[in-house]
Amino acid sequence: MRRRDVLGLFCLAAIPAAAQPRETKTLAILMPYPETDAEVRERVGLAIGELSKLGWRSGVNLTVVQSWVGDDLAKIREAARRFVEMKVDAVLTTGSRVVGILKEETETVPVIFTATSDPVGRGFVTSLSHPGGNITGFALIDGVLASKLFELLIEIVPSTRRAVVVYNPKNPSAAGNLKAIAQSASEMRMAFVDAPVSNPDEIGALVDSHSKQKDTGLIFLSDLSLLARRSQVVAAVARNRVPAVYADDAMVTAGGLISFAPDRDDLFRRAATYVDRVLRGEKAGDLPVQLPARFLLFVNRKAADALGAPIPLSILARADEVIE
Repeated sequence: MRRRDVLGLFCLAAIPAAAQPRETKTLAILMPYPETDAEVRERVGLAIGELSKLGWRSGVNLTVVQSWVGDDLAKIREAARRFVEMKVDAVLTTGSRVVGILKEETETVPVIFTATSDPVGRGFVTSLSHPGGNITGFALIDGVLASKLFELLIEIVPSTRRAVVVYNPKNPSAAGNLKAIAQSASEMRMAFVDAPVSNPDEIGALVDSHSKQKDTGLIFLSDLSLLARRSQVVAAVARNRVPAVYADDAMVTAGGLISFAPDRDDLFRRAATYVDRVLRGEKAGDLPVQLPARFLLFVNRKAADALGAPIPLSILARADEVIE
């Protein structure tokens, strides 16, 4: 059963009049996913719902403009430029590659991000505690999370002796995550294989190829291109009857076996509080970058049954959601 709170895209909860800002502001939402992506649309809806609770009413004192452009970097840049030209009051977005483009396009429009890797290392902010500039938000924890995925793979299928990590080499977080998993594999004396996939159309063939060897397990790192094609990913994994762990729970709701990831719903809700503060006059650069407060463990019992790998009680006992 699902444990998430599901909110509509436009929450109409009653707001005390004193809490409602009088001046109309414009919020741009730039999502590197197709508009048909229900999971991500739900997350955006949670953010808008939170803003409503904070006094921002769409059509009253808030204009929301949304751009759903998929993972096409040219379209992302086009949307970013359009929002800058519109002089929107803030941009809410997700993903390192998108934030990088926004940073190139503007030094003045406030940008609030969610689920972004290494914002300091990538030069988005000066530091987590004092971002400076016009960008802040809610970052991911790389390395440690990747190692946790490796441990989870071993726990759910102890016979695994070869870990294949599937990732997008264009993703700036990939290098650090690969290093962390390689170290964990070395400590466990397991074979480690990195499997880059630059062209999403090659996902099926890649999974087919790496699944032929006995006792192989797959680890899918977080990436917007892979997530956008999650149906294709989980179908290829299911076809090969190979265990796989994922860094986004949307992969599991799409049919994947198991995931451990930050609570992205929570990240979007919390990002809305930063949008609120920026719209009320605070500077994005004065708001510290925050890390995930909650992590969720999702398991899919149907996928486990199809694989012939019963989910250990140790995992079921701490799972946040078990999909039947």
